[in-house]
Amino acid sequence: MGCRTRVGTRGRRERAGETGGAGMRALILSCSIGGGHDACARAVSDELTARGSECVTRDALRFVFRGLPSMFSRSHVWVYRHTPAVFGKVYRFGETHPASFREGTTFRRLFGRGTRKLKKYLLEGEFDTVICTHVFPAMMVSDALRDFPEGAKKPETCFIATDYTGSPGMAESDLDYYFIPDRSLAHCFTVGDIPADRMRPSGIPVRRAFYRRVPTDVAKERAGLPPDCRHMVMMCGSMGCGPMYGLTRLLAGELAENELLTVVCGTNKQLYRRLTRACGTFARVRILSYVKDVSALLDSADLYLTKPGGISVTEAAEKRLPMILIDTVAGCEDYNLQFFVNLGAAKTAESEKAIAALCLDTLRSDTALHEMSSAYDRREAANGARYICDILDPPQMAENE
Repeated sequence: MGCRTRVGTRGRRERAGETGGAGMRALILSCSIGGGHDACARAVSDELTARGSECVTRDALRFVFRGLPSMFSRSHVWVYRHTPAVFGKVYRFGETHPASFREGTTFRRLFGRGTRKLKKYLLEGEFDTVICTHVFPAMMVSDALRDFPEGAKKPETCFIATDYTGSPGMAESDLDYYFIPDRSLAHCFTVGDIPADRMRPSGIPVRRAFYRRVPTDVAKERAGLPPDCRHMVMMCGSMGCGPMYGLTRLLAGELAENELLTVVCGTNKQLYRRLTRACGTFARVRILSYVKDVSALLDSADLYLTKPGGISVTEAAEKRLPMILIDTVAGCEDYNLQFFVNLGAAKTAESEKAIAALCLDTLRSDTALHEMSSAYDRREAANGARYICDILDPPQMAENE
């Protein structure tokens, strides 16, 4: 990596005004491929803004052409809901064909137009740091900085992983820092020419609310639930994908008097209507659409049934919440699932019937719930957003020190 001229702390302080922070000007590049990348971007943006820094968040796909983010987003949701195996196959192809991301390929030519526009945006914006929450902007930023004019101020750059594995195409990036979910996974990210000394085991950033835990009985009372009930929450991403309908039908008729199932359908309106018709009359089943305060909901849960999206499992981990994981879309989520199953904080099964039975057995076992929650002690936990911002925007020493 070539020498980079960076802004000094004096310039940062001048922008900070009276905030007391370093006053960094940051560009966060996300990608409209699943909600996790945007959620990560928001978590880091909130932390930097609280420190007095200026944050600009952009969807990197818009630099390619304006309509691309909505196209990718709609396609991603449709595939996740209706043909999840396609996502797994595309991901595996990227893993087994790394040459498809190299310079001169169709993929790189497609993003080349966006890279040129991004380079112009970086030069005009004079950012102190550029933060990438997806591998696509990581490659675009790397390419843009290679062609920066001599003497131009190059920003500090980083990639933040949103899954418990590296991403196909990462070897084509060249950034200053790679913030990874856990120290034990460093080998997944030191690919190509990326050296190990650029790895930082930050954990995956989630919103501040998830780092605060409310006792389960207190959270249940606040939610209007009996404090002594056994509460299971089912939620498969904001888009409501996976076998949620079948699992709800299987569980609804098997719940004991002191057991409660809350199903969150997210933005999947069709699923919400179907489940309301099929299970809306069950006294121990609650069917919800979109929930704003997911943190409070997880605080009230004894067991979490979910797909292993990187943000979802990290939010649960911060709550020390036992999980039953559904292998819905494979790909990167396979690695997330294996990480938490190997840790002992999660369990899984192959079929819907087996998953439903596993949920009930686990929910009814004090020993299982305690052991799974205690397994988080073996995880190298960190407040991801705070860890990252402490490196990118460290607290400034007083002028007279």
